[in-house]
Order: sequence, then C-alpha cells, then structure tokens
Amino acid sequence: MDGMDGTSSGCTVEETEAGAVVTCDDGTSVTVPRGVDGSGCTLTDHGDGSATLTCDDGTSVTLPIDGPLHLGAGSNGSCATRADGTLRCWGSAGILSVPPGRFVEVRGFHNDHRFCARRPDHTVACWGNPDPLSTPLGETFTRLYGHDRGMCGMRADGTLRCWGAFGPIDGPPTDEAFVDYAFGFEWGCGVRASDGTIRCWGGPDPDDVPTPPTGAFVSIVGSLFDVCGRRADGTVACSGALASGAPAEALGAISAGQLHACGIRASDASLVCWGRDAEGQHVVPPGRFVEVVSGGRHSCALDEADEVHCWGDDTFGQASVPDPL
Repeated sequence: MDGMDGTSSGCTVEETEAGAVVTCDDGTSVTVPRGVDGSGCTLTDHGDGSATLTCDDGTSVTLPIDGPLHLGAGSNGSCATRADGTLRCWGSAGILSVPPGRFVEVRGFHNDHRFCARRPDHTVACWGNPDPLSTPLGETFTRLYGHDRGMCGMRADGTLRCWGAFGPIDGPPTDEAFVDYAFGFEWGCGVRASDGTIRCWGGPDPDDVPTPPTGAFVSIVGSLFDVCGRRADGTVACSGALASGAPAEALGAISAGQLHACGIRASDASLVCWGRDAEGQHVVPPGRFVEVVSGGRHSCALDEADEVHCWGDDTFGQASVPDPL
C-alpha cells in the first residue's frame, strides 16, 4: 500500500462506526473493517491499543490506535474511554473492578453503582456494586441506555434487549418501531420511527409514566421522572419539572441526570443546564464542547481539545477528574 512499509511510524488509526480509518503522513487514507478484508488490507486489533495492518502487496505495519474519547456518568461515578480505548473511571466507579480491554461507549445508571460498556465488536461488559449485571453473552448492540437500576441495548435492527432490575418496563411495545429511547423510574419512552413522536410506557402506576411533549423529535433523554426531546432544529421540550427552565435556543446535544438536564448550545458550543441546582448542577465550565453526559447529581463534558470537565455533586469524587486521565 502506498505510503506504508514495515517500519512506518507515520500512520495512525482512528476508530469509526464504519471501521478503522488509517491515515498516513503522505496523505494516504483508507477505511478498513476490523479483521475483514477491505481495500486490499486486513486490520487485526490486538486489544492493547495497537493494531497490525497487513496488505495484499506484503506491507505489514503495527500502528497505535487513536480513538475518540467518550464519557459516561452514573449515580455517583464517572467514566471515560481513553484514546487507546481503555476505560478510566472515578468517583464510586473508580473503586469498582473496571473490565480490561478496549471500549467505544460507556453508560452508568441514574440510581445505582453499576456501569456497562460496549466493545468495538459491539459486545458488552458490565460491572459494579454490589454485583455486576448478568450481561447478555454473545449479543451485539449499537447503543446502550442506562436506567434507574438496569440497562438496555439497541440491536442493529432497532429492537431492544434489557437486563437488570427493569421489572414492568422490560422493553418497549412491539407493535411499532422506534429510533431512540429514554428510561426513568419504572418507565420508558421511545421516538417513533414513523413520525418522530414520543410514546411512553411503564407501570404498574400510570402516574409514574411521564406525559411526553408533543411534536416530532430526533432524540430523547430521561431523568428519573421526566423525558426531554430534541427536535430536528435543535430546540428542546420536556415533561414535568424539567419543562421549567428548558432553554428556548437550539441545542446540539442533550443529557439528563436524576433531576436535572444539560445541553450544548448550537450557537457557540457552550454548556447550559436546568432543573435541580442544589449541588451546583447549573455551574457549568466555560469553553466549547462536543459531548455532555449527566449522572445522578453531576455532569461531565468533553471539550474541543479532548479535555474532560465535571461539575455538580462531588461527594464521592465523581466530579473530580483524575490527572492524568
């Protein structure tokens, strides 16, 4: 392959949903599915932050894998996937037995000391206190959703598989398709694939299920008791207590904790939060951000320089980002 030889160090690998994008100093760039022949090359992931690219012309080079950071927040803990795909957790999550290996997504629970993370091959590992969840073995998922004391994974066909303490909300209605989900205390909501409206379900007490905002939405998030939706134009609407104080301006992303929500402004990539503020949930850091997540009573965000910032409740150290990460 042009621009690559057996001793080349001028190449890096960045993981994407489509595969691994290999870029070299001479401008050469190719997307290679992991372990699958593509563009005349095969990429073998060693699971230690490196991969070997072998091409049909005899080229073979071992490269560092440079993947994007991603964040996850739980009740009293926070986690991040580092550039090499390994996990770094702090707060209550930092004292748990974090699984080894490489991951592309990590999610926590609003009201429990447990986390789950998704590997590059889309399988899942879970850990936490007092006991880890019984993770579905061999199943693959494209996205994870944390709940009060359970976890759901979205399959490639959009259906859900839920595990943990879900009780009466063990999955959505099966009579229609959904493109996004959110979960709270004994309830779930989904964005209908047909028209973007939100449908909620749960039980046994109907009063526990939020009345969703009306209209069409592209994504939703859930606190313990309320659901917020983001429209195609970036504007947000919420149910219940989170309806008060929700910003009127467009947001590029939203997240929700136990009783608060946050977003990234589309206009300048700054942060805004609303809802509960007793633990400083509204005291956001300055800067421009690309990702925001919310846990129990705290939030964390990733800025454009790949620096992690957390704020809000720090009783367990969940808002104290370790240095180095």
